[in-house]
Amino acid sequence: MSGQAFTFQINLDPTDLAAAARIRDWPVYWLPFQQDAITESLDDLETEAQSWMWSHFQNPTGRIENAFEKDVFGPWTGQLYNGEDYAQRTNYGFNGMTDSLGRYFEFWPGIAWAENAIVEAYPQVEQNFLVAFDKAVGRIHP
Repeated sequence: MSGQAFTFQINLDPTDLAAAARIRDWPVYWLPFQQDAITESLDDLETEAQSWMWSHFQNPTGRIENAFEKDVFGPWTGQLYNGEDYAQRTNYGFNGMTDSLGRYFEFWPGIAWAENAIVEAYPQVEQNFLVAFDKAVGRIHP
């Protein structure tokens, strides 16, 4: 190929040039959708945790199952937590421990509701972020 020249030409219309310029401002387009995806994902995670609890607790009363709270701290961080006293015990177990009333529990295994909720919610969470990404890209290149 030595000694041979070639020409390479790219034509961009004004719409493509405008879209390319908007890529520079990606956070402006992405962050609102990302924050929505976090909120939706926390809802999905709560639903899966509740479902796991209702189907695996021996005597569900709704006290723990309905004690979830969510916080979204902007587009990067969200938190789902359950502040009910027995929420951690039901998740991690309480084997060989004594409670505040002096009762000893030789065998109280946890059911790992939090870990199982994450596994169950993962496909929904992934979909939430894929949809958010598509929405953001759609705003850059309508």
